[in-house]
Amino acid sequence: MQASTLVIFGATGDLTHRKLIPALYHLFSENKLPDGFNIVGFARREENREEHLEGLKTALTKFHEGFDPMVWKNFAERLHYVRGDFEQVSDY
Repeated sequence: MQASTLVIFGATGDLTHRKLIPALYHLFSENKLPDGFNIVGFARREENREEHLEGLKTALTKFHEGFDPMVWKNFAERLHYVRGDFEQVSDY
């Protein structure tokens, strides 16, 4: 599988925290994501990358059994955050 990027719109929302990130983390932990796979979160919330990662990490520890800090460290390197307005074409 080629390197690719997944964009999650609404990256700070409940669906992302409860379902999407835990599922992607699980796939990553089982080496089922290709090398060069990245995840870009897009949302309106004013937060920097570190704040975004902390929120995702908190959600993972709450909604995913078997959280491994070393797996998280490697997984987090693939996570990115972009703040934007869904109604502004230039933000895309």
